[in-house]
Formats: sequence, C-alpha cells, structure tokens
Amino acid sequence: MTEFECECRTQVGKLRTAFIELYDSVGADPRSPQDVARKLKVNKTLAWNVARLLQAADELAAIAHVPGSSSLEKVIQATAKHGADPIMVTNARAAVKDFSHMIESHAGDRSTLDLIIDGSGTTQSNKLELSRKLAFRGNSGLYGVQAKTRVLTYFLAPNAEDPTKVDMAMISGYVGFRRLRAGVRWPLFMIRAWSASEDPLVNQRWEPLEPSADAERGFPGLKSPVGNGTRPPIETVTTTEGRDFILGDSPVGNDGAFDCYYGEFMRKAANRYASKGDDIGEFGASITSPTEQLVMDVIVDKDLDFALRPELLVFGRIMSHGQPTGTNNDPCLLPIHENTVELPGSPPLVTTPMVPGYAKLITLAYDRLGWNPKEFRGIRLVMDYPPLGANVILRFPLPKAPKA
Repeated sequence: MTEFECECRTQVGKLRTAFIELYDSVGADPRSPQDVARKLKVNKTLAWNVARLLQAADELAAIAHVPGSSSLEKVIQATAKHGADPIMVTNARAAVKDFSHMIESHAGDRSTLDLIIDGSGTTQSNKLELSRKLAFRGNSGLYGVQAKTRVLTYFLAPNAEDPTKVDMAMISGYVGFRRLRAGVRWPLFMIRAWSASEDPLVNQRWEPLEPSADAERGFPGLKSPVGNGTRPPIETVTTTEGRDFILGDSPVGNDGAFDCYYGEFMRKAANRYASKGDDIGEFGASITSPTEQLVMDVIVDKDLDFALRPELLVFGRIMSHGQPTGTNNDPCLLPIHENTVELPGSPPLVTTPMVPGYAKLITLAYDRLGWNPKEFRGIRLVMDYPPLGANVILRFPLPKAPKA
C-alpha cells in the first residue's frame, strides 16, 4: 500500500468515525437514510450519500460517496439543532477540514482524487471503472460514434477429418451503433490475426457463415435477428495489417441507430494440441468504437474445455496482423481485471437483454457448421466501457497431445 493510500484510508476512517458518533449522539441510524432525512430535515440525496459513506466496506470505496464540504456542514448543523454533543460536532468539522486538506495536498481537487482512487481500485475487478466511463463519453463526442453493446462470440470444435485440428467460427457485431456527427468515416470492425509462429490463421481463408451479396463484396454480414434499424453500406478495405470494415453514410442520432453483425468460419483453423513455439490459444476483441459494454462469449465442444479457463489480458493497443500479442510484462497491459462466468446448460443458454435475438445467431453457427448444440459448453466475459483502441484477450494454454 502506498503512502498516499494510507493517508486516504486514515482520513476517510476519521471522517466516518466522526459522523457515526455524530449520528449516534442524536439517535440517527445511518442504515435508514430516509428516516435521517426526515428527522434532520436534510436533502434525501445527501442523506443517502452519507449513508453510503458510513456503510461502505472499504475506505477507498467510500471516497466516491463523500459529499462536498458545504453539504457535510449542512448535516453537521442539522445534528447540532437536534442536540448533538458539542464535542462530536467539533470532531466532525475537524474531520471534514482534514479530509479537504488531504485532497488539496495530494490531488489538488476532488475530481483528480477520484481519478487517482479509480486507478488504485478497491478490488481487482473495479479498477479504472470511472476512467473508462469518462473515456467512453469523451471518445463518443470526439470521434462522433458510439455503440450500446459490442458482441463477440467464438466457437471451437474438433475437426471431423483431423482431430488434431480445430474448426473455428466467429460472430462479431454491435447493438445500438449510432453516429453522433455527420460525415464520420469510421472502421466498424478491424480484423486481425495474432500469431507467435507460422499459424494457419494467417494463411487460410475464412468463409462466411451466411452466404450473401454482402459476403461476395467482402463483408460477411449476417441478418440482424430482430431488425433494429437499417444497416448502412459497409466498405471492405484490405491493408497489410488485416481487413477493415468501414461504416458508410447514415443519419445522426437515434434515427440512424442500427444493429450490425458479421460471421465467418474456418475448418482446420488451428492446432488442438501444444507444440514447440505454439502452446497457447487465445481469442481477442479489438475495441474500435466507443462502447458501453462488451459481451464476449467462448462456446466450445465439451472435449475442448481447456479453452473455458482463460486468463484475461487487456492491452492498450490493437496488434498488427501476423504479430504475437503482448505478454504479462507488456508496457501496454492495462490493470483491468474481470472474471468470466460459466454459461449454464448444454447447449449454453446465451440469451441476454444486452443482445436482442442473440440465440438466433448462435443457432445459425451450429447449423452452418453441422454441430450438435448439446455437445457444447460456454463462458461469458462482460466488461463495462472497454477502452477504445484496446485488444481484450482471453488466453489459455493448449493441452499436450495424448500419447499414442
């Protein structure tokens, strides 16, 4: 723990102690903020914030709920009118003053303090939540696009002809994508393959899940399962780094909002077992647009359950085609930690309000590849406000080949 974190915890601890004693001196229960608001005749929102401050499980987590000094003074004055112990009133004012001095000394202002605390994180899973949300709002305005949900689904199954290889399918898309500024030319999707060796993914051709005129023109688009909005034209651009699918012209705001998906598959896409220089597997999501939420599912044949225990790595850059992704020591690795959860059932139950009609897309993949859905299991990663320009990687070790 840093000296700064120790100072924060100490001052918040003193603040909480002073206000708990202040409440006790007038018989106010911080667990009942509505009663406190009525009794002390203070604003309900203020009473709720003080309640959260006093009941937070961790001092650093409590900082987000500390009202401003003037608001805290209103609570102090209200308790004084109700006969609070003068010593407790004095202690509360001193604690507020010390907390304000700590902010000025270490951060300069409250908004900067919040960002510092956000980077520290009270648990591994909530680091940078505030920063990611602020970045989403700023990037949406700056670049003129945003989406409600980024969807990415990967499927794996043993190849029928060569069980040392795996077949792979992928569904990628957006829910509620919209322009916020006219004339924005934007890459909806950026397709990249990562490899530390001569991986077949770099050299083989993906096939569209749903043959269509779009697929013939280079974009393997899928019909939206619920038909939300009209998808604008999409241009396919091939570069040395991979393929980009560029958003065509569309209206601004909700009038132009749409859902958009594409899907591809590849037979014998990768090795099933570890070999020298090729002992990990990974799935990645390139975050190319400001997005409120990422939903990333991995659905595999039950014989490939090694892929269901991945490590999450979030890199602050999108890797180039044919290059290996970063390591745990990569300077671009972001301190973002989320847990995957198991999708119940076999076939996995994928339905979620974040992705309307999602189950229909999953069924399409099963049917196209000729797979039995009852042979599959799955996991899900949900991440709020994934950072723009990041690669979200789910990495897992490949098993050793069975002895002959």
